[in-house]
This record gives sequence, structure tokens and C-alpha cells, in this order.
Amino acid sequence: MSPAVAIARARARLATLAGDELLAKLAHGGLTALIIKIGAAGLSFLMVLMLARAMSAEEYGRFGFGFSLAMFLSVIASLGLHTGILRWWPEFTAKKSPDKAVAVLVFGLLWSAIAAVGMAVALGLAIPVLGWSGVAGLDYLYAAALLIVPLTLSEYVASALRAQGSVVRALAAKDIIWRAGFIALAIYAIGAAMSLSAGGVFLFAAAVLMGLVLLQLGRMLGGAGAPVRSVLTAKDGLELLRTALPMWGASVLFAFSQYVDVVLLGMFISPEEVGPYFAATRVANVLGLMLIAANMVAAPIISRLFHSDEHARMQQVLRMIAIGVTVPTLLAFGLIVVTGVPLLETFGAGFSEAYVPLILLSAAFGFNAVCGPTGYLLQMTGHQRAYAQIMLVTYGFTLAIQLVLIPTIGTTGAAIGTLFGLVAWNLWARHLALTKLNLDPTIFSLRAR
Repeated sequence: MSPAVAIARARARLATLAGDELLAKLAHGGLTALIIKIGAAGLSFLMVLMLARAMSAEEYGRFGFGFSLAMFLSVIASLGLHTGILRWWPEFTAKKSPDKAVAVLVFGLLWSAIAAVGMAVALGLAIPVLGWSGVAGLDYLYAAALLIVPLTLSEYVASALRAQGSVVRALAAKDIIWRAGFIALAIYAIGAAMSLSAGGVFLFAAAVLMGLVLLQLGRMLGGAGAPVRSVLTAKDGLELLRTALPMWGASVLFAFSQYVDVVLLGMFISPEEVGPYFAATRVANVLGLMLIAANMVAAPIISRLFHSDEHARMQQVLRMIAIGVTVPTLLAFGLIVVTGVPLLETFGAGFSEAYVPLILLSAAFGFNAVCGPTGYLLQMTGHQRAYAQIMLVTYGFTLAIQLVLIPTIGTTGAAIGTLFGLVAWNLWARHLALTKLNLDPTIFSLRAR
């Protein structure tokens, strides 16, 4: 093919895409989400960096352990409803059932609140038991338990706002304002020559995030329209929870790859050793930035296209996401490989010991990114149970690997387990999408085309 022909074809495709209202919305919404996520990634890096500077090595390790534990438990408390609302709101609005859409929205909010409070109480009751087992210095976990409630509610409210199309309002509170609050706290502590405690940071974080959630709630309920008499029966509620169960399982298992390695390390090694690995996980997570931004908009669009039987357009959307995510992700991975050591040293002396885990984790999250919105595709199209089973098997093996390797090779063993888990479930999930839906959400769809 000559260059002139290739250019002509490219221009024709761009003109076609420009005239497609849905793809234009995806591009515009994805760009908005990306801008917010880029800002969030920068703030997240500054957050963990400034906290490392404002805390002792031991307190920073405790912060990493407690923060990862609270994040993981908040996913358990979500009951999968934050994923479910991304499917149900577009589904019922597309079916011209606004009353049921609103009823489902409120149902998810109430159950998220109940489960979050229950999980916080459960952790609080478990802390003395851990103390009796000989684990000392766990008082800061009481403050971490309080953080579970706003974390759970924030995730549900943000998902509901995304489903309603309010991407900026969904993301700005937690991703921008909340993280900026951490940074302001750390700067104040450094300027006042005081050392922050993990417990104090958790109390501050919980208070600020709960305030932001309350502000978001008004916008979420306003976007739902006027209050209506509930059209959900007890049977409907049970069916929603049953449908959300595999989504919940998938969310928990994915959160496993994000947070449980730090929690496991905290049980085997000292807080001072956990700190560098926690910093490495935060840096590596930047590689998921493009995919997260795309998912912010793609999930409800996938649900709408599937329930409208527009499969060809869905593959077109998935291919656009794959291209837009892969190129910058690979560039970011190369940058981390080259600058990883000095990047880690900015957190503190000795943090570069986590360079090998950083590379392994970056490879894991990078591979997950280039595989596209595999999880959302299966969950938005009714294959949530099969998807949850895939994740259960792969992360069962991941846990086994980490429990074997962490006591022997420490942080490197934890990173190896995470790499195995993310690669295995993405390849298996892609195979399921191809066989059940004849859709490929990964970058490999370009080769098939």
C-alpha cells in the first residue's frame, strides 16, 4: 500500500468516526476522564511521596499496610453494587423504565452504606484478636476501619454519577480534591517539623472523604430525577444482589491484585520493609491510568450497545480503546524501566531496593492495560459469573504463589505472584470474550482484523 493510499484511508476513517455521535462521546468522555486521571496520578504520586517525607519509616509502612487493608475491605463491603449500577442504570433507562432505574440507584446506595458500616465494625472487633495473637502496635487500624465507610460510599456514588454521564463530578472529588488534602496535610507537617502518625492520617482522610461524598450525593440524586415510589419488591432486591454477587467476586479478586500483596507483606516483614514496596505499587499503578480513563466512559456504553444489539459498533468502540490505551502505556513502562531507581529514591534513602518488584509490578499492570476493558465487557453483557470464576481460580494460584515466595524472597515474591495473576486472568478472560461474544477487547483485535 502506498503512503498516499494509507493517508487517504486514515482520513476517511477519521471522518467516519467524527460523524459517529457515540464514538465522539467516547472520545470526549475518555479525554475528560484521562485529564482527571492524569491529574490524579500526579497527585497520587505526590501524596505517597510527601507522606513518606512527613512520616517515619515505621509509620509510613503502617500507613501502607492500613491503607491497603482499608481499600481492600471497602471493595468487599461494596457487594459489587458499584459495578452493578454501571450496568443497571443504562439498561433501565434504555428500556424506558426511569422509575425502576431510580429505585435501583437508591437500593444500591442503602445496601452499600449498611455493608460498609458492618465491615468497619468487623475490623474493629478483629483488632483485639490480632493483638492477643502477639501482633503489637495495631491501634492505628481503628482509624483505618473508619476509612472503610467513606471509601465504599465514594466508589458507589462515583459509579452512579458515571452511569448518569457526570464523569467530572464522579472523579474530581476522590481523585483530585481528596488527594490534594493529603498533600496539604503532609506539607503542613513538614513545615511544622512534626512527624505524622498513620492513625492521624487515616482520621483526616476519613473525615475529608466523607464530606466529599455527602456533596456528591446531592448531585447523584438530583441526576436521578424526582423521587418516586419504590417499584422494587423484595424479590427484585434479592435478584439484584444475586446478579451483583459475581460482580462483587470479580471486584474483590481484582482488588486482591491491587492491595493484598502489601497486606501479606505486612504479616511477614517489618513496616520499614513494607514502605518501599508500597511506594513501588503506587508508581506501577500509573500504567493502568489510560485503561481506567477509558473504562470511566466505556462501561455504560458497552451495556447500552449490548442491550441495543449493536455488536459491530461495540467491537469498534473496543478497538478504539485498545489503540488509545496501548501506545501511551508502553511508553510509560519504558520510562519506569529507565528511571525506576532515582524515582524510588525520591521517597527516601533505601527505597530503590524495591526496583525489581517495581519492574515486575509495572509489567503486570501494563499487560492488564493493553488487554483493554475485558472485565467490564464480560460483566456488562451477562457473563459476570464466568468472569468471577476465572478470577477466583487465577487468584487462588496467585495467593498460593505469594504465600510460598514471600517468606523466602520477600517483596520480589509478592510481585511475581501479582504478575502471574494479572497475565493469567486477562488471557483467560479474552478467550471467554472471543468464544461467548465474538468480541476482542484487547490490542490483539488489530491482528485479527
